[in-house]
Amino acid sequence: LRGDAAYGIASLLRSRGVAVERRVQVYRNNLFVSLGAALGAVYPVLARLVGEGCFRQLARGYVVRHPSRSGNLQEFGAQLPAYLRKQAALATLPYLGDVAALEWACHEVYHEADETPLDADSLATLAPEEQARLRLHLQLATRFVASPFPVLAIWQANQAADVAPVSL
Repeated sequence: LRGDAAYGIASLLRSRGVAVERRVQVYRNNLFVSLGAALGAVYPVLARLVGEGCFRQLARGYVVRHPSRSGNLQEFGAQLPAYLRKQAALATLPYLGDVAALEWACHEVYHEADETPLDADSLATLAPEEQARLRLHLQLATRFVASPFPVLAIWQANQAADVAPVSL
C-alpha cells in the first residue's frame, strides 16, 4: 500500500509490453479507488461535509493506516471515526469524527439481523406472574452514539437530495 514493496513484488512478475512496475501501480491505484469508493458509500455525509478532494485524501490515508483485513467489505471503515479525530488538519472540525460514528452506526444497523419486535398485544395476554419473569432487551440493530455536537441535525441537513428524510 505504501508503494515501497511494489518493486520487490515486481521482480517476481513477468510482463509483455507494459512494464511490471506500471502494472503493479495500476493494481495499487485500483485498490485505493475501490476502497475509497467503499468508504464513500458508508460515509456519504462525511464526504459531503469535507468535499470530494479532501475525502479522497482522507480515504487514501485511512487505507494505508487501516488496510482491509477481511474479505467482507462491509467491515471496512470501522476505525474511520477514530482516525478522523486524530487528524490535525481537521482540528477546526471536531464534530466530523462523531458524524462519522453516526454514519458507521447506521451502516452496522442496516446490516444487522432482523429480530421480531415486541408485540404489545401479546404482552397484554401474559399472566401477571409471567410478565414479572419477562426480560426485555434492545434489538440487536440498536446503536448508541453520544456526542457533544448536534450530529443528528448535521447528518439530517446533509442528506443527498434524492434520499428520503430519516429520523432516528
